[in-house]
Amino acid sequence: MSIIRRPHLECRSSQNKEAFPSKEQNTRRKRKLLHFHPLILIFTCLCLAPYGCSMYLVRSGIKEIQILAGRVSIEKLVNDRKDSATVPLNKLIIVNSARNFSHQMGLRVGSIYTSVTDLGHDHLVGHLLTAIKAYDLRARATWWFPIIGTMPYKGFATLEEAEEEASAWEEDGYQTNIRDIEAFSTLGWFNDPVLSSFLTKPDRDLAKLLFHELSHATFWSGDVIVNESLAEFISIMLIESFYPQTQRLTTAIANNRSFKLGLEIEKLFQALDTDFQNGIYNSKDALFEKFNSKIYEELGVGNFFAHPNNAQLYDLYIYSRDYRKYLDKLISFDENPQSFIRWVKQTYKT
Repeated sequence: MSIIRRPHLECRSSQNKEAFPSKEQNTRRKRKLLHFHPLILIFTCLCLAPYGCSMYLVRSGIKEIQILAGRVSIEKLVNDRKDSATVPLNKLIIVNSARNFSHQMGLRVGSIYTSVTDLGHDHLVGHLLTAIKAYDLRARATWWFPIIGTMPYKGFATLEEAEEEASAWEEDGYQTNIRDIEAFSTLGWFNDPVLSSFLTKPDRDLAKLLFHELSHATFWSGDVIVNESLAEFISIMLIESFYPQTQRLTTAIANNRSFKLGLEIEKLFQALDTDFQNGIYNSKDALFEKFNSKIYEELGVGNFFAHPNNAQLYDLYIYSRDYRKYLDKLISFDENPQSFIRWVKQTYKT
């Protein structure tokens, strides 16, 4: 089993606690929302009961209601702030600039990320489990969910629950990977707030995260890999446009660390899949070791994969497939991000 926890920057005294709703105010808001939406919760429970994942999804729905109930408009936060040191105004400026830029580029923005919800801690509470056979990348565990369909991972509210199910899959010969949930999108159904955990990120990482999630609000296909890899490419394309450099856009993208890593992840996945399909199973360790060496040489990251793990590789592959194809498509549009996003919206109707 592999467990990935993304490093979180230390929280500064970054939030004005008086600007956010008090505990009592949040409680009243949550009760109000639950009062207006009891039928939604009951309907959800009844619909999801046959699928064995009802309690997680119901808890997720309640968590989403709590997040929506805790929203405070960015305008109010800025206007009500008493001490410039207690509210990360510089981060809110990045959020607003990234939203405006996303709109200019053609992403669906609306009123998404015009508010902030204080989580009370520096990360979302939730974990995703992936399970894949040790010597067959195509033998993956999948779970079906209403609305979004079949997914190659399953969410858990606690790490203990994720580890318990991972152990069961491992007994059946699967490799597993558990990763933290960093962010999520309601796909434009609701006006998602900026989470307080976002505001601890460096400026580039914050803007790139917003570009990725706003891409999900703009398009959605029936293929989870298309959804994630295309959203990730768009976030790379827009971050290199948002912070323009002297080099051409496609050159900046090609030199982007996430783009370089994605290309190598796809190569490793395809090489491993080819060997497995041809009955070659003894090349796995060598292929992972070769990947680690190249990533250390090109990106300065040592021991990227602590040990060969198909599930961890697949989790990364989901966000990395077809980067080269998308770059070629951008080139065909004379390196115009707006034309590229227009093509995405026409290809994957929202």
